[in-house]
Amino acid sequence: MQILGKQRYFKRYEYARRRCDLIEILNIRKYVHAFCQNVRYFHSGQIYEFREQIKKMMQCLMKVYAKELKSIKQSNSFRQLYTSTRLFSNQISQNGATIETNELAELMKPDHPENERLVIFNGTLIRRDYVPKEDHAKERIPGSLWFDFKTFCEQNTTLSYMMPTDEYFSGIMKSMDVRKSDLIVVYDKYRMISAPRAFWMLKTFGVKDVFLLNGTFAKWQREGRPIEKGDSESAWKKIHTIAAKPDDYNYKKDITKIRKFEEIDSIVSENMQKPEELQQPLLDSRVHKYYLRGHIPTSRSLALDEVMDKDFCYLKKDDMVKIIQSKGIKDPSKDKIILTCQRGITACIVDAAFKSIGNENTSVYDGSFEEYAKIKGIEVHKE
Repeated sequence: MQILGKQRYFKRYEYARRRCDLIEILNIRKYVHAFCQNVRYFHSGQIYEFREQIKKMMQCLMKVYAKELKSIKQSNSFRQLYTSTRLFSNQISQNGATIETNELAELMKPDHPENERLVIFNGTLIRRDYVPKEDHAKERIPGSLWFDFKTFCEQNTTLSYMMPTDEYFSGIMKSMDVRKSDLIVVYDKYRMISAPRAFWMLKTFGVKDVFLLNGTFAKWQREGRPIEKGDSESAWKKIHTIAAKPDDYNYKKDITKIRKFEEIDSIVSENMQKPEELQQPLLDSRVHKYYLRGHIPTSRSLALDEVMDKDFCYLKKDDMVKIIQSKGIKDPSKDKIILTCQRGITACIVDAAFKSIGNENTSVYDGSFEEYAKIKGIEVHKE
């Protein structure tokens, strides 16, 4: 039987037993239970066998240290231990969008139960003065892959960075051995501009556990955390140690999260016949000066820099809610919102802002202002 991490847990257990370290023993028991609950790659019989081995070991210890264990369980330190060492997957309901640098650092530890399925993407978009592929090879968060926006998009269109087909996206992800069941973290090396687009794409294609690194690469580097330098295979492809499941590369878009021109055109027409408080909210995430130069009729401005602080960390929930409500949104955590920008990139920054406060009822106009202006021409509203 080959189960990821089995020997590691046995080794930690045996070391703790010899030292009579009861806190560590109970901690191992907790992690093993979480590990068995979260492993998705093995037959139930194998998981059962592994769990039973641990169970027998723990039963022996319980008999020997019954009194000590009882006193530990009743202590504040034990309750604090259980609170502080909860599995990361139990925390995702707290914030559906971001992960902190210290949390990512924990996930990257080889003995963390979620380490095997951790995938880190460098989601930095190319600019005139910057070639992200070369910069990724130069330095990156250890083990991170490059999310190539020029590859991860529809190839047969004149519009920028449009969503690709399911088959095309699945093929690329398979070539990188990135699976739907993986836990994915995306970071940006240039402020917080394009990583949210990668986050949105992955989530729209069915990845359940995907997060943005709050504060981006700059915060990681500023805190003195590990940096990997130089080209290597692991910079371009995930190195898994276990076999994939049959549907691990079967990515399917949730079409309700992607808006097309025809839908936007119809919504705009309807909005123009209603007072603002009854309109379907259309929020434009571009910097306000670009919004003023030309925007989709009835859209309102919620600029990307309004949902983050100067260190490119998303605002806390209360502050986020206040900002969004100031744009005429009645219930920021539940209302259906359509997001737009210039090319569908920065709209995803605001989409992540909504997800950070629990709103999953958002969608992005993929073609955004670039497509709308091209089709509508002079009918685009200007101020």
